[in-house]
Amino acid sequence: MITHKISLDASRGGRQATVYVRRNDTLSRRLLAVFTNGSSTVIFEDSTAFLYAVTPSGATQFTQGTINDDGTVSVTLPTNMLSEAGEVDAEIRIVSNTTSAVMTSARILIVVENILYDSEAVEAQDEFDALTTLLTSFETAITHGPRIVAGYWQVWDASAGENGKYVSTGVRAVGQDGADGESGVDGKDGTNIEFGSGAPDITEHPEAKEGDYYIDTTTFQVYEVKLSAIGAAVELYYDPIGRMGSDYYTRGELDAILPTVYGQTGGPVAQVLLTQAQYDALVSAGTVDESKLYIIYESEET
Repeated sequence: MITHKISLDASRGGRQATVYVRRNDTLSRRLLAVFTNGSSTVIFEDSTAFLYAVTPSGATQFTQGTINDDGTVSVTLPTNMLSEAGEVDAEIRIVSNTTSAVMTSARILIVVENILYDSEAVEAQDEFDALTTLLTSFETAITHGPRIVAGYWQVWDASAGENGKYVSTGVRAVGQDGADGESGVDGKDGTNIEFGSGAPDITEHPEAKEGDYYIDTTTFQVYEVKLSAIGAAVELYYDPIGRMGSDYYTRGELDAILPTVYGQTGGPVAQVLLTQAQYDALVSAGTVDESKLYIIYESEET
């Protein structure tokens, strides 16, 4: 294995390194790149390196490299990348495994020199070697299929065996958000329920609409707002549809019971304040039937 050591300054552009190889060299050439930012060495953490290249015929190549513990990046040049004599333009892309961060190096010129004799010529073609390698195992492809994280495709890297992990390909999977659509039609108003003492008068409830309800808290009679059409006239009216039930105390019954218990000689029951203990005592004494409906006002007052 021949190692070509190169240095790539992230703060500058252009072609910064030239490597000479021979056509159809197979797994025998390796790039070892040191990344710097001016005079400082750059160390990449939790990231993956990829080598992108365009051959003399215009075919694109894509292969995965390795980020070493000392921060250098090593990439073995695949055979297809070296199958044509001429100049191969290449660059190294560093992709974060945890965020959408991507950094691309300056250009690397790989000069592929022809050989005198080649019995097994390899034709250059578009090939994503890294994806092919990562998905060679059918079982791995099923259990660790490609996924989208932070808008970028990730694939499973099985090169570490049981310690395999997902790595980003740097390929965006999610496009820009489209324009907001038009607002939908407003929903239908919900049913309104009102309460009051005595039968309702539709003229006193201008906000009432068809389908609303009114409950008379004295008799517990329930009224529904309905629509009446007589000739050309259309109007709303309250239709009594029945009481809430027969086993309830009416307001008059409560007014008769509670003021008597607490010495109140008159006034509506709403002026009687009960604590929970007082209410429980009334039930225990049989003064009130707890199976019926009550209007209870909880208070710590006695």
